Amino acid sequence: MKFENLGSPSVRTLVIRVIDEIEKNKLLLLYISRIFNNHRSNDKTKLTTIDSVIQKTFKNPKLKLEQSKITELTDLLKDIYRDKNFSDIRSEVLELIIYKFGPFSNKISRVNTYIEPTIKHNSVTIGNNQRLIDSVFHVNDHDVIEFIECKSNIASVIPKTLPLVRMSIDNREKVEYLVNAHSYLNTHFVEPEIFVACYNTEYEDQLNNVHNNWGYNFIKFLGPEEIYNKIKHIVAV
Repeated sequence: MKFENLGSPSVRTLVIRVIDEIEKNKLLLLYISRIFNNHRSNDKTKLTTIDSVIQKTFKNPKLKLEQSKITELTDLLKDIYRDKNFSDIRSEVLELIIYKFGPFSNKISRVNTYIEPTIKHNSVTIGNNQRLIDSVFHVNDHDVIEFIECKSNIASVIPKTLPLVRMSIDNREKVEYLVNAHSYLNTHFVEPEIFVACYNTEYEDQLNNVHNNWGYNFIKFLGPEEIYNKIKHIVAV
């Protein structure tokens, strides 16, 4: 198979600063994800409330943070919520977490990591449509490939009960890409691992819809707890 990167990791300073802090203290992933999940917009009328939540979050004794670090992290998150590109930053933090700390399957170790790649096998374009997946982890053609699509709010993308055909065309085609990729790779190579990563902690209804109504049991979800449990023992370089 041939891979061609069409994307690249975020270079936004605010995004990179968040990832650097998570790399040093993995537990922060859970707390920052909770903020991003509970406060999904930076509506100016709600900033005072959000500021209070941010400050209380980093004062949690479980994080064991010095006052100087509490202040630093509080200022960082406040800056993010006041940035005109807040929505993009929130999404890119999740994408960079996946890119930086993946893969997440126990079936994969040493890898090449691709961002939004086109993947071709001979004359066939894997996925059968023009959609792109955020991160793809590949060792070689004889080992498992891992696809991870990032959605900050899984509930805004995958419905609790609606059939696939009722989804928006963009979101439906993303799912169709993953289904097509799974079918092709399972037939010609090795069954891939497929995940959707999100900030949500409650996604049972969406997962039930994907598995039991759509019939795609091979699609798994990665919430903050699953991500944290995978990365918590990784030593910062």
